[in-house]
Amino acid sequence: MKTPSNPFLVTGYHSPEYFCNRKEENSKLMEAIQNQRNTTLVSLRRMGKTGLIKHVFYKLEKKKEFSLHYLDLLPTSNLYGFVQELGNAIIRTIEGNTKNWIKKIGQVFKTIRPVVKFDAVSGQPSIGFDFRNQEEIMYTLEEIFNFLKGFDKRIIIAMDEFQQIRKYPDQNVESLLRKHIQGMSNVTFIFSGSLKNILLSMFSEYSKPFYQSTDILYLEKISEHDYSDFIQEKFEKAKTQISPVEIMYLLTLTRCHTFYVQYLSNRLYSRNPGIIDKDLINEVWYEILHERENIFYSYRNLLTEFQFKLLKSIAKEKQVNQPYEKEFIRKHNLGTPSTVNAAIKALSEKELIAEESGSYFVQDVFLSSWLDNNFPD
Repeated sequence: MKTPSNPFLVTGYHSPEYFCNRKEENSKLMEAIQNQRNTTLVSLRRMGKTGLIKHVFYKLEKKKEFSLHYLDLLPTSNLYGFVQELGNAIIRTIEGNTKNWIKKIGQVFKTIRPVVKFDAVSGQPSIGFDFRNQEEIMYTLEEIFNFLKGFDKRIIIAMDEFQQIRKYPDQNVESLLRKHIQGMSNVTFIFSGSLKNILLSMFSEYSKPFYQSTDILYLEKISEHDYSDFIQEKFEKAKTQISPVEIMYLLTLTRCHTFYVQYLSNRLYSRNPGIIDKDLINEVWYEILHERENIFYSYRNLLTEFQFKLLKSIAKEKQVNQPYEKEFIRKHNLGTPSTVNAAIKALSEKELIAEESGSYFVQDVFLSSWLDNNFPD
C-alpha cells in the first residue's frame, strides 16, 4: 500500500500509523468480536466510526481466521438496495480469479442470478439484480444468509449507517433482519450510525426487534492531549514547527471533532510552511469557509426563514442548553417555545443540528463558524 503524501487523512484508512488513539474503543470492539457479541457503534457524523471499524478490520485481517465485510447503507433507500449492498460486501472478499468469482457467486445466488461486472481498473467484481417482485428480494436475502452459515471462517459484518433501514418503504425490515441475524452463530455484526436517537430506539426499546441484542459503544471525541501529541508528531516529522498553543487553538476551532481536525491539519500540512502560527491557521480556516460559501448560502433556500434564523442563533451561542427557555428566545427574537420546538425538530431531521447531553449545536463545524462570522446580530 502506497504511503500517503499527507499524514492527516480525510478519507479512507491506511494503517495504525495514520490513526489517532481510540485505544479504549478499539479494545472494547475487539473484545466483543472475540467473544461473538454484536455491537452498536454510535457517534456524531464524521467522528471516525468508519475509521475505527477499518482499524479493527486491519488488525483482524492479520489473524487469517476472519472473513471481514463492510457495507455502507447510507446510499440505500429500500430492501432491494440493502440486498445489493450486502451481496457486494460478500463477493468483494472472494479471492482468486474471475472463474472462481463466478463459481462462488453461483453458489450464493441460486434463485435469482445477478448480473456480474468487473471494474476495468481494479478488477473487482460487483453485482446487480433485476428483481421482478418483493418475493424474489426475500428469497435472495435468505440465500445470502444461508451461504454465510456455511462459511469456513468466522465472519464479521459491519453495517454502517444502519439507521437507514428505518427509512425503507418495505414493511417490517427490522423484524426480517433480526430473524435472519439471530440464527447466525458464526457471524458477528457491527451496527454503526450517526443518528443516536434512532439507533438507541432500535436497540434499547422493549418493543423493537433488536431490543438488547448488542453491546452499545459510544464514540466520543478524541482527547485534546492525544490529538495534540498526534498532530505534533506528524508536523515534526515533516520538519514543521507548531507550538502546543497553536495546536490547542486548532483544536478549539475544530471542536476537537475528528474530521475537522484532520481536514484543517491536512490543509496546513499541504502549505509546507516550516512554521505554523495562529495567523496561518486563521488564514487557512477562512479560506476553507470561503470555498464552502455557495453551499452554505444554499441553506437559506432549503430552510424556512425561521429555521435559518434558529440555525444562526444556535451557531452564535456555540451550544444551547435550554433552547425553549425565555432567555434564549428573547435574546434572538425567536417567538414562542412551540415554534422553536418545531424548528429544532426539522433541523435535527435534516441533520443540521445535533443534541448531546441536552445541548444543541450546529453539526457542521465549518457551517457553524461561517454562520457566526457572516450574520451579525
